[in-house]
Amino acid sequence: MIVHFGDPEPTRRCLDSLAGIDEVILVDQPPKLFGEHALVTTRIEPGANIGFAAACNRGVAATDAPFVLLLNNDAMLAPGSLEALRRALPGVPPDAAGACLKLLCTDDRTLQSAAGLWFTRDGIGFPHAFGETDRGQYDCIPDDRIGVPSGAAALYRTDCWREAGGMDENFFCYCEDGDLGLRMIAAGHRFAWLPEVRVLHELSSASGAHSLLKAYLVERNHVAAMIHTAPASALAAMPFVTFARLLRMGLDAARGNGAAAAITSASSPLEAARTLGRAWVDAIRMIPAAVAKRRAILARDRAATDRVSRFLASRQVSLAEFVRSRSAGTRPDE
Repeated sequence: MIVHFGDPEPTRRCLDSLAGIDEVILVDQPPKLFGEHALVTTRIEPGANIGFAAACNRGVAATDAPFVLLLNNDAMLAPGSLEALRRALPGVPPDAAGACLKLLCTDDRTLQSAAGLWFTRDGIGFPHAFGETDRGQYDCIPDDRIGVPSGAAALYRTDCWREAGGMDENFFCYCEDGDLGLRMIAAGHRFAWLPEVRVLHELSSASGAHSLLKAYLVERNHVAAMIHTAPASALAAMPFVTFARLLRMGLDAARGNGAAAAITSASSPLEAARTLGRAWVDAIRMIPAAVAKRRAILARDRAATDRVSRFLASRQVSLAEFVRSRSAGTRPDE
């Protein structure tokens, strides 16, 4: 399943890489529609840009297949990966809600994600091993280190997606993949890791790796994601953890270092501060709906947040790792 937005050329490359897949669903969003492609079996055309989360839900609703392969429109299956996926599917454990795939930069050697997303202490999903050169060092990672799938390249069981309620459409985009994964963990599922399935990805090509739009959506959405499934202790600590993270990012911006410097250089420190303020105000507005979803999750299973607590304990991203620059050319091991 592919969600198109923006430049048609990356979407064309993505669809071309899917030759051999029997069912290809394209959610084709305005303002610039992609149009027809020979491999597309189902084309869904919303009347407006409804956002990545809602578009994914539309796509999953249109299939009866037991698994859904979700790819960003700026991603491509690497040669041989479709065959590897077909070989791996029968071995996906029955309690797995899906699988994390190996996400690489377009050079086919720099990792964007190995074994999925891990999380900051305030609930922002971050790709494990981001920026490292792939030497197969994570191909045999233990089960208790496998995160949740990145929405850029993920395999989901269709019934688990629907059981979890799909992606939260209030998020529009960003953090929706981590939130969905944690809700699946809360429901008692886990995720497999399929390193043999390689996906090549252009990082944040639609919104920009360090854009103010991305910063706004991440800062707004991670609050609701935490409220949905995080243990009470993590929720109590979240304001302090977020303050420490933003303080570190502010210092980095002043020194010209890391992701914060990239954000402010693309706009201005004042505009970045205004964007954060607007994100916090809108995050507060999302709290009532997030609390209602949390109550519904706990009403079904009182152990849900305990499962998430155990999961997060071994899959935490350090502040230093999170704040460094996420430019595709940055590799900490070189």
